[in-house]
Amino acid sequence: MALTKLNEPELFCLAKNPAVFEFSTNNEYSTNGVSTIQDITFTSIPAPGNTIRLVWRDGDADLLLTFSGSPDDSGTELLIDSFATVAQYVEDVLVDQFKSVYLLNRDFEITYQSSGKVRFTSRESALFFGFTVSTVGSYGGSLTTVQGGIDPVRRDNFRIQGQLDLKYKTDSTYDRVEIELIPVGGKTIFDLSPILSSLDKLILTATARTTPLDISTQLIQYQASFAEAFGVTLTVQKLHIEEVKFAIYGGWNLRDRLAFIFNDDHLPDFLSNRSNSLLVENQPFFLYYIHAGATTTLVLRATLYYSDGSSESLNLYSISAGENSLWSLPCGWEILQTAADAGKTLTKASLTIANSASPTTALNSPYTLKLLQEATLDQFQLAFRNAYGVLETYVLKGSIVKTFTTTQQMAGLWTKYNTNINQPRFMVIGKEHVYGWQVASGNLSQEDSEALAELIASDRHYLISNGVYIPIALEASNSTIKETKSFSLNSYQLNFALLKDKNYSNVGNRIG
Repeated sequence: MALTKLNEPELFCLAKNPAVFEFSTNNEYSTNGVSTIQDITFTSIPAPGNTIRLVWRDGDADLLLTFSGSPDDSGTELLIDSFATVAQYVEDVLVDQFKSVYLLNRDFEITYQSSGKVRFTSRESALFFGFTVSTVGSYGGSLTTVQGGIDPVRRDNFRIQGQLDLKYKTDSTYDRVEIELIPVGGKTIFDLSPILSSLDKLILTATARTTPLDISTQLIQYQASFAEAFGVTLTVQKLHIEEVKFAIYGGWNLRDRLAFIFNDDHLPDFLSNRSNSLLVENQPFFLYYIHAGATTTLVLRATLYYSDGSSESLNLYSISAGENSLWSLPCGWEILQTAADAGKTLTKASLTIANSASPTTALNSPYTLKLLQEATLDQFQLAFRNAYGVLETYVLKGSIVKTFTTTQQMAGLWTKYNTNINQPRFMVIGKEHVYGWQVASGNLSQEDSEALAELIASDRHYLISNGVYIPIALEASNSTIKETKSFSLNSYQLNFALLKDKNYSNVGNRIG
């Protein structure tokens, strides 16, 4: 008797995607039951019009089969043919004829035995597969029960019980959630994502930060345990305690999930859907890296490319990465310009993680930042939570129009019949003023369009103004990002608004 684990989530997974533990059990039944085995013996080849009637499943399956030299497609006629021996006819023709009958093939494995016998072995363990046979004709068709079936006996109230202990990684105590499922076909699938996604934390790295930041405080740490249980008063069997695992509050949309195995997450080297981005002047930018190994010292390695065709490689800074930790790595405009040769024009930077003992050997695939040197007239710097649950920055480079929206409702007043006509009959209620922006994206590259699509799908948006993150709302609308024949993308317009509790009267002067 055992509870066997068939699948488990990766060490790090995304909380909004399926986080699946799958188990099989062979302990669901106290008696597993026995298959029914029966032989039907033919002593001669049936004649046209002879019949055989088989009844099983306590009369629910009642099948009358007629032997014919030219059977029709009804599924109730069996072919007869001329053979030198009965055994040859049964082996070469009749066994296949029985297999072609739907109800027989559904419930039985049908094979040939010696001496003109056809064996019927029930596909399931149960008593009611025993045949009642009646025949018309002198061909034989006698029934022999080789093994009588026995029904399985299921344990009362059988289920798989589980408990999930979860917390943020740096918290001192766990919260416990009890879970249980009843097996279907001896298997259970526990999807923990609805519970894991109840922990929703996002660390906002300071925009001016120039050193790495350990943001493991937003990691979800969890440990699951499972056991079989049964009985009128539940008796819990041996507990299977799983290893500690981690999750990030992120996840793909349904379309992207279908491209992967449903119960396995794939996390990239840097937590981004892209391998390159455009960086504009004064834009903060962060890469995020999971260190799944033991504590060690790592470096963020940069290869800087200049407009004159030259390049150089250097370490931006080192990281003392603890076991199973998550890091925010600042690598925005100011950091790259400070590290670059002051006498040259920086055009591109390629970033990788390396072990400090061997900095020239990259541990992951590079991420490329392309620098836009000329300052844009309008910049609308945004931050949003990407699909991997970490903060990502993005800049819209088109025109910006400030907006001011007022909404209100009118309510009727109860008045007496003789109220003066000059008295108001209505009053204004629920009046709200919302400040916002109508922003054009500017012409988009293919990489920019991917980031914009993810920004639109995100559940968290922030305006970056004077180094401060200000929560804003993206107004929902039916819009399409279009591509031209030259594979560049047209400008796209987005509408943003301050959250209602952030709408101050002086917002027009406070936010540039």
